[in-house]
Amino acid sequence: KKATQLFPSLSGRTLLLNPPKLLSALIKVFSPLFPKVVMDRIRFERGPLKDTEDLLEIVNGGAGREEFIQQMDELVYSD
Repeated sequence: KKATQLFPSLSGRTLLLNPPKLLSALIKVFSPLFPKVVMDRIRFERGPLKDTEDLLEIVNGGAGREEFIQQMDELVYSD
């Protein structure tokens, strides 16, 4: 509770993008052990950046920036 008072921006949902395959497997195995409240606040997604080879593609003026922003909006604001 004190952490929420000190760091209110950290009390929202956490989005983890493109976890490695090993981490994804561990998540599937151990997720039933986590409380529902915790699992509701954490989201594991494969999506943006999975095909990006160079992050310069998504910086201002980069060719893939608009697509990246659109994909992030869909992930963050869905639900």
